[in-house]
Amino acid sequence: MSVLAAMELEYTPVMYMDTPANVPRCLLVTEILMEVLEHVTTSDQYGPPTLANLARTCRAFQAPAFSVLWRELTDLNPLIQCLPLDLWSQDRGSITLRRPMQMSDMDRFNYYAGFVRSLFTTSPMMDGLQQSLFSQLPHLYPPKISHERHWLSILPNLLHLRWIAETPNKLRMIYWLLTPCLKSLHVTSVCPEAHTRPFLNYLVDACSALEKLALCLYGAAITESVYLAVGRLVPKLKSLKSFSCNAPFAAQISPALSCLPHLEDLQLDFNNTATFVGSRSSFPTAQNPFPSLRRVNFAFNRLSECANMLDLLQHCILTHAYFSVREYADPESVGSFVADLSTKLRLSHDSLRHLCLLQNPARLPSDAILREEYIISGTALHPLRAFVALRHLRMHVQCGFDIDDSILTSLTSAWPGLRSLHFGVYKGLPRQTKITLGGLAFLVLNCPKLAHLSLPLDARLTSSYSQERQRVLDVVRRPEMPADKRITSIYVGESFIQNSAVVAAVLLDIFPNLEWVVGTEVDRVVWSGQRDKWHEVRLAVEKHQAERPLVDDDAVWQDDDEDEDEDEWEYGA
Repeated sequence: MSVLAAMELEYTPVMYMDTPANVPRCLLVTEILMEVLEHVTTSDQYGPPTLANLARTCRAFQAPAFSVLWRELTDLNPLIQCLPLDLWSQDRGSITLRRPMQMSDMDRFNYYAGFVRSLFTTSPMMDGLQQSLFSQLPHLYPPKISHERHWLSILPNLLHLRWIAETPNKLRMIYWLLTPCLKSLHVTSVCPEAHTRPFLNYLVDACSALEKLALCLYGAAITESVYLAVGRLVPKLKSLKSFSCNAPFAAQISPALSCLPHLEDLQLDFNNTATFVGSRSSFPTAQNPFPSLRRVNFAFNRLSECANMLDLLQHCILTHAYFSVREYADPESVGSFVADLSTKLRLSHDSLRHLCLLQNPARLPSDAILREEYIISGTALHPLRAFVALRHLRMHVQCGFDIDDSILTSLTSAWPGLRSLHFGVYKGLPRQTKITLGGLAFLVLNCPKLAHLSLPLDARLTSSYSQERQRVLDVVRRPEMPADKRITSIYVGESFIQNSAVVAAVLLDIFPNLEWVVGTEVDRVVWSGQRDKWHEVRLAVEKHQAERPLVDDDAVWQDDDEDEDEDEWEYGA
């Protein structure tokens, strides 16, 4: 059956199909039938084999079941197995053709190919079966035909494609997969400029409706002319909403992207790339380069480069901001960047929900673990209070944080909707925070929806449990201990600790559902005793939870103001 016939079958209303008399009428409603099929395909008990059996039950189930069964592929082998059995021969892993392929051999292949919506290849290697198929396609579709119909695709209804091209031949194969209806494309290539540039030029005409494009170019593909071609390509994709690229230049890419009125998601990776810029190319720059931009993800070599990019984001109303730097930045530079975030992203004060700053240098200065200059003052973080809508904050920098209970309380009181808080807990630093268990209790009061926590503590408690519990109550000025039932694990790094039993008991008062306490597993003699004591805390927590009766806390998770975009953003995806 041809692809056209397959599509007609797919979109034919099920109530007009021939069905057995015993089929319940409710299953003739397409929406209900699709819900049943989705449940079958995701079930561990049933899965694809049951879905295939449903497709054979009656014509009413056939097209909907196939549309779910064939929707996503990781390679083309399932389709190739639909080709005639007498076409291939296999000897000791080597695939050979017994005879030349004919158009009639592709009938079943084309029928099922019409149902494929996503092809996500996960390995750069391609087996002999797939290579043999692509080698035969030029003979089945002569150059004259493929030139006249340059959008000719063996997957005519493909919407999402991820392709890894480690050789020029593998890059040429992608031409047989691109379609005018393609919505998202993720290409990883190490192919030379002579092959990469023609592909980029072809992409504009073949996939003009792209909404999401990710280009990961490495090795021989990183040349100035290739990135100039990228700069010319992107503005022509007027429907683009998401763009990701590892680029060696910053000044030239932003004006090119300013021609995209619908761009919402921008991810640029400047790490480990060449220093050249496309100086011979110029693009028009609007006063507001990114009118629709909401999510940014920038990876730079230096923190100063992140600060420069903030100038381009002043007119944006961001919801997600991720900054990653590879070289070491001193505490003063980190503090200046935090201040720039607040002053330059003024329009994002009420909208920014996800903020992340990662610093992962290859090495620290030799004296970093000895000098007090490598400590960030807690007051340097006060500008972050301007982002009142924050729900997820991650600050991992190669410096110590000089934060006490009052500073933590001052910060978190500005973020009542905070869901996750992660402060850097790197090992080998001169000083960590001064946050006590009383400060944790205040954190729970300020952020009642907190569910994920990584925070260094000063848990050197020496008195009894009752005295320490009363001390916490005195700090929060309440007769009862505030409790957060959402948090099940906390990461404390190299936090100081003295009395494991008391710390475990107080932590369980604050976090009744706590199941896991994680500390940095290091072998340094200086800290080995602290590590052992945190291990005792973990054992005490596990024992408590094992003896605790089962309690239904489902009601705790019901929120009235949950957003569709509440999941943590996939940084660097």
